Amino acid sequence: MAGTSFALMALAREAISHFPLAGECTELTGVKTGHINDTFRSTWKVGHHQKRFIHQRINKGVFPDVGAVLENVRKVTQHLRPKLARTGSGEQTLEMLETKPGEGGLAWRDSEGNFWRTFPFVEESEGFEICPSPDHAQAVGRAFGRFAHLLSDFDARQLKDPIARFQDVAMRLEHCEAAIAKDPCNRVGEAADLISFVREHRDVATVFSRKLAEGALPLCVTHADPKVNNVLFAVGTTKVRCVVDLDTCMAGTVLYDFGDMVRSAGVPVAEDEKDLSKVRVDEALFGSLVHGYVAELGGILNEEEMSLLPLAPGVIALSLGMRFLADHLLGDTYFRVSYPGHNLVRARTQCAILAAVQSQQATLRKLVDVAVEERASAQSAIAC
Repeated sequence: MAGTSFALMALAREAISHFPLAGECTELTGVKTGHINDTFRSTWKVGHHQKRFIHQRINKGVFPDVGAVLENVRKVTQHLRPKLARTGSGEQTLEMLETKPGEGGLAWRDSEGNFWRTFPFVEESEGFEICPSPDHAQAVGRAFGRFAHLLSDFDARQLKDPIARFQDVAMRLEHCEAAIAKDPCNRVGEAADLISFVREHRDVATVFSRKLAEGALPLCVTHADPKVNNVLFAVGTTKVRCVVDLDTCMAGTVLYDFGDMVRSAGVPVAEDEKDLSKVRVDEALFGSLVHGYVAELGGILNEEEMSLLPLAPGVIALSLGMRFLADHLLGDTYFRVSYPGHNLVRARTQCAILAAVQSQQATLRKLVDVAVEERASAQSAIAC
């Protein structure tokens, strides 16, 4: 991890000593991944073999109730593990290792009050920041559709929100407006076009909240961060090994997960792409994503959910765009940035995704209809 301090590395070395890891630690290195937690990978020599583990310092500034995060992950993975084993697919779920007896249970707490946890490394796997092909997209769609399906009999109300109102897009609008009003860094002027765009799309920002309040959308367990880089594949294949990063699992709507999945895997640009002319929904990728998702989950989705699938990526892009915009206006206090104005670039990209989703609505809706018809045909063939 570029920029990992000596003090942080020393804390990581201390943290791993509190977990029952056999053998000799031959390497500990930082891993540059994600915006939130500090992540490290260790290698252990055990006889003539080696094992690797992932260690994370959980960001208590982002997750104020770390205990709730750990317990949510434990409940979700315990529910998934036997079901995935019965599929015979080789797909696994995360396994949090407990600390040594008396050291804290699911995490070790350092002298600064930070919590550290450990997972076995998913060997012979790879992930992608941008979806490499329609076949990978279909596998991603199946992975998150399967995730939702296998948890459909789990009472989502057992989970505590790891971040209050994290999936409430209407709240993101409120927070964005508050940041605009506060403007502590005098940045509103340079974001005037984005602020106008957000205000013109208030109805999009509140659609999920309205439908949930009406009872039209059922509550379920959501991953809440279903990006393509949170699916690990067997190296060189489209076979899914593991869905990772479960810290934001909570009760919500499947539309949030579907929308964020498409925003991540179906838009073939980085989330901070500066050339907005490149921002579009790749229709081949979208078709593959929705095909995989509906194939796994289609029998559970109601009519309201089906009708909102084509718009969902735009809703989530707007939500994230408002978060990036608010963070820029407040001085970049939440998301890590690589250069001045990075969050503003990210916000522009996300708003461009919403514009693309809206302009492509007719085509996206047709692709959803095709996926539903293909699933129905497949089910009929199985029944025969």
